[in-house]
Amino acid sequence: MRASRLLVASALVLVGTIVSGVLGFLVYIIAGRELSVSAYGVFNVVMAVTAFSATLSSLGLRDALPRELAYSRARGWRVEDIVRAALLVVALASIAVGGLLAVFSNRLASFLGVMRYSWSLVLAGLATPSMVLLDLFVAIARGYGRVMEKILVRDVGVYLVLLIGAVLSVFAGLGLIGVLFSYVIAWNLGAVVAALMLWRAGLLPRPSRVKFDVIVSLLAFSLPLLVSGVAGIVMTYMDTLMLGVFRGAREVGLYNAAAPLARIVLLVLGSAGYIVLPLFSEIYAREGAEGLRHVYTIIARWVFVATYPLAAAMIAAPRLLVAAVFGRRYLAIAPALAVLAAGFTAHVVAGFNGITVMVLRETRVVGMVSILSATVNAVLNVLLIPRLGSLGAAAATAASYMLSNALISLWLYKRIRLNPFTKGYLMPLSLAAVLASVLTVAHTLCVLIPLLVAVETVLGVATLATRDAYEETLIREIAKDLGLEWLAEKLLNIIPRLQWSQSLDD
Repeated sequence: MRASRLLVASALVLVGTIVSGVLGFLVYIIAGRELSVSAYGVFNVVMAVTAFSATLSSLGLRDALPRELAYSRARGWRVEDIVRAALLVVALASIAVGGLLAVFSNRLASFLGVMRYSWSLVLAGLATPSMVLLDLFVAIARGYGRVMEKILVRDVGVYLVLLIGAVLSVFAGLGLIGVLFSYVIAWNLGAVVAALMLWRAGLLPRPSRVKFDVIVSLLAFSLPLLVSGVAGIVMTYMDTLMLGVFRGAREVGLYNAAAPLARIVLLVLGSAGYIVLPLFSEIYAREGAEGLRHVYTIIARWVFVATYPLAAAMIAAPRLLVAAVFGRRYLAIAPALAVLAAGFTAHVVAGFNGITVMVLRETRVVGMVSILSATVNAVLNVLLIPRLGSLGAAAATAASYMLSNALISLWLYKRIRLNPFTKGYLMPLSLAAVLASVLTVAHTLCVLIPLLVAVETVLGVATLATRDAYEETLIREIAKDLGLEWLAEKLLNIIPRLQWSQSLDD
């Protein structure tokens, strides 16, 4: 079964993505604990503005270029013209957008409620070109089947430099300006290192005339992807920006004690996407819709099991987690954490529905749903934030995630009859609902941590007990590729398999 070997081959990317998430979260913790609440709010506004500007500047090429390079190489076509065109277009677009941020920093800062910190948006403009170029270098590497530029530079290097810079800034008393300069330095250094890696590998073409027809062809393919990318950024950062507009920097700071914590719920799901896309594609090509439905359910429930204990703790004991991570001055945001965690958990429960639609080559469905969900997100933010503040922002984000998943899951059911909620998935889901009440008794970390371990153990055993023959074979082959056959056999022998039908129609 090539699927297991594909999983193992993708492990480095998975680890890199997880490390990136952990390092980024540590930066948020340091900024949230050491800066004032208002300054921490400005830090998050800069993160959001830079993400928006970088997405716009990329013109969709971050997603389009790997496909174009891989396809052209497979056909034996020259790819130097494609790379030159992409680099030129993105460089010009990112410099233009970054320059506009700097020129209009005062007006934008006034609109976003951070007028006292308008200089921070100038720094966002300085970070934009390097962020976009680094992502484009990673896209070029991906088109050649390389992952080191993403793992070593994009995932680990940038966030490690940012973390070190944030720590040094705090110790040196530089405050917000030191942290933001570290942000600019990290992205610029990352872009330079990635460019050098690609140059040494012979993957960056020598300067030459860029062909206009290549630019037109690239943009014709990439611009539709830009719409989906912008919609995704809206889903991620609209709450932060709208809080700045309606409530100011302090409310943004409070809210972003909840948002980074809640996004940990999505870490496993997002990290596994690099593995799942090629895996699902191979399964679908070899076994059709039936095999895709089966492996979808298996992976969806294991991702849920890995995610659930911490997600349940955020819902059941949000005050404890907020106080432990960001400090007691952020306790007011605890209800928003519970709401966000609930919305993200629903996203995890649904599984990899967006990726599955891509496997079916129906990207227009993802685009349409993304636009609709982003629009709903923006409208709800405008309606709820003036009345409810951070809780309204959390409710808007959670509702838009639930809507997106409901629509895509419904489409998949109609298209290929994909219903992941088989008996084998419903059992851990039901058990998780019961175990959620257990976590409400936690009032200190020394109580919560053992409870989380116990809940994860119970869910893991229950999930392994509801395996079927297909899943058992997959476990054995993955273990064999990892050299852990002995561990897999012990677990499979110790935990008996429940004898019930897990047909896809259950």
